[in-house]
Amino acid sequence: MPTEVAAKFRVDKQALQLTTLVVDLESLVKTDLRLESLLALIKKEPGCIIRLPLWLLRGNAQRAPLDVSILPYRDEVLQYLKAQRALGRTTVLAAGNNPEIARLVADYLKCFDVISTGEFGRNEEVDRIITDRKQGFLDHLRALSPQHWLKNLLIFLPLLAAHGFGEFALLGKAALAFVAFGCLASGGYLINDLLDLPSDRRHPRKRNRPFASGDLPLGYALRMIPVLFGLGCLIGALVSPLFIGVALVYFGLSVAYSLNFKKVAVLDVTVLAGLYTLRLIAGSASVAIWPSPWLLAFSTFLFFSLALVKRYAELAANHGSARGYEHTDQELLSTMGIASGYVAILVLALYINSETARLLYRRYGVLWFLCTLLLYWISHIWLSAHRGKMPDDPVVFAARDRTSRILLLLMAVTTAFAL
Repeated sequence: MPTEVAAKFRVDKQALQLTTLVVDLESLVKTDLRLESLLALIKKEPGCIIRLPLWLLRGNAQRAPLDVSILPYRDEVLQYLKAQRALGRTTVLAAGNNPEIARLVADYLKCFDVISTGEFGRNEEVDRIITDRKQGFLDHLRALSPQHWLKNLLIFLPLLAAHGFGEFALLGKAALAFVAFGCLASGGYLINDLLDLPSDRRHPRKRNRPFASGDLPLGYALRMIPVLFGLGCLIGALVSPLFIGVALVYFGLSVAYSLNFKKVAVLDVTVLAGLYTLRLIAGSASVAIWPSPWLLAFSTFLFFSLALVKRYAELAANHGSARGYEHTDQELLSTMGIASGYVAILVLALYINSETARLLYRRYGVLWFLCTLLLYWISHIWLSAHRGKMPDDPVVFAARDRTSRILLLLMAVTTAFAL
């Protein structure tokens, strides 16, 4: 049931004899325009964060211009405005504190006769109230990107690689680390979503995200970021000082990625691969088991391949440029990504042939089947991206893709049988 008032159309009876329809700019657009313009400025000039507190104290915070063509408008409000204007009524846009944006909106929509920058009239009546659907618990949970918590399962990998899955005390610490890392990661995803609002709205799928679509207020993200950060630090402190240090490095790097690094070609995918590997290091820090050079080398090449396939898929979907890349870079990205994935298989093969594998696995020869399975999976991932069938992050895609699930299950069974 709709409970939140979205828009009120008012009539000034005294001045215009029921012929004028007034709508507030805040009611027409499903977002906080002042906050969005401030976020756009931070994305453009990250250094302005230092001056932001002083601006707020003075009440004159600077803002960046917005692209009004991609703002989340309320369709029902627009339809009602156009219908009433067609009946001969005068439509007025009440600009409030955003006169410049109001002019841009009016020029873009072309359904207003007048822009009011002050009080329109004292003798007003509500003509019609249009409401939004109330967002429930699942809508708020979806904004935290819980599907990306799958990546945090890497925290358990160092413990499993060391065959410590029977150590329940260590498993408990790894589980706490998983939750703490999830809170910090979700806080980072919220920051990324706030800074990526314009680009998300231009994306055919990402424009349906809660904040880009206007389904959730931006204030929810601003409240949840410190809550998630504080909760992550509190839980992380119960694990170990080294773990919380690695987790904070991850959080800082993810914020830097959202602010700037994602716009720099090659550096962006290098940082993405590093964020994956930091999950492994965090898992090691949580149980005091340092990952082997084999695992670090394998993860570096594998995650670099997955980061490249993510960027390749975005570039293919945009049919033009994506962040720091151009359409002509697609072939190069695929070459780099496939080569990196196959090098990861080579590292795995060298590990299987090492003395370490012989000591840890009774049937270490069975592990050779992992090379075949991994070769199949990496090739499948890149073929799917090449055919335009990867709308999601590759890890999320793998969780939903039937072929990937079967291959990953076979890898787990093969590893268990080799013990």
